[in-house]
Amino acid sequence: MSEFLDLETQDGIRMTWNVIPGTKQDATNCVVPVSVIYTPLKPNLSIPVLPYAPLSCRMCRSILNPFSVVDFVAKIWVCSFCFQRNHFPQHYNSILENNLPAELFPQYTTVEYASTSETGPVEPPVFLFVVDTYMIEEEIGYLKSALAQAIELLPDQSLVGFITFGTYVQVHELGFGFLPKSYVFKGTKEVTQEQILDQMSFFAGKTKPTSCVIAGARDGLSAESIARFLLPASECEFVLNSVIEELQKDHWPVPADKRSSRCTGVALSVAASLLGVCVPGSGARIMAFVGGPSTEGPGSVSLSAFAFLFSELVQYNQTQVDNITELERRLEDAGYAVGARVLELLCHTEKETQRRGRLQDL
Repeated sequence: MSEFLDLETQDGIRMTWNVIPGTKQDATNCVVPVSVIYTPLKPNLSIPVLPYAPLSCRMCRSILNPFSVVDFVAKIWVCSFCFQRNHFPQHYNSILENNLPAELFPQYTTVEYASTSETGPVEPPVFLFVVDTYMIEEEIGYLKSALAQAIELLPDQSLVGFITFGTYVQVHELGFGFLPKSYVFKGTKEVTQEQILDQMSFFAGKTKPTSCVIAGARDGLSAESIARFLLPASECEFVLNSVIEELQKDHWPVPADKRSSRCTGVALSVAASLLGVCVPGSGARIMAFVGGPSTEGPGSVSLSAFAFLFSELVQYNQTQVDNITELERRLEDAGYAVGARVLELLCHTEKETQRRGRLQDL
């Protein structure tokens, strides 16, 4: 166990399982899915800083690492992700089994690369706001105020993007300041990076590159096409504030016996794909403002799972209070909708001259 703890300390990675399932059946039988939590900014003074640019795969752009297979005679390395064979550049000609570059050392599973002329200038930070519009009017008002304050605190040179979602996902084109303009994606379907490139007209009037991965200006995306969706905060402040002021609750009709339609998974997928297309390799943050569980599309939370979590929430708070009023206050603090549902869980009975309140277990 200490070995895994050492790896967590070294790489800033924690996984749900220490062994990856070897077969599809084993993966299906896993109650807890295989996933990983990565902390890229975890402080670690032992991480080496390499004073040159990383060597990337020409197919999938992954970086040369200790798990790559190296042919020292032919001066070729095999990508550990896509298995593409790549030739070493000229300055790697002296590579041997006893003369390895630092990125191939077995103990250097995590390294940092210093910015050089090869890697290009340091990109400004990127903030992509992903805002849920299926909230009650009161929460929408508070959200507008919080977003306006957040925009004011952003550095002037930082790039900003804005996405809203409810039943559908809307990517707002901040670079078009004449009138509000956005690209809409259906919340029940997964959106691929190819669809992002095609439907958002990144290569309008141009020939689309044939490379496997298209990322940023190095693959033919013009600065003008990127600036349609990601602009410096100082240049899009007026447009952004206008979009925030016009935020309204999602008016898409929902049947009375159905939950509010919220496609959180698709919205986050679109946000990640947009960043991967426009600003690959830069320091970016997706800031999601979510008003409830995802109910549409990939990553949606089923009603039974939501009921189970609600039951756990009620039962936990029940052990922390002495009376119904305090319980109702706690649940209301947890969420307006949860507090309102408390009335359905109360069962009042009268016995002799005393009136008692009891909470039914779900």
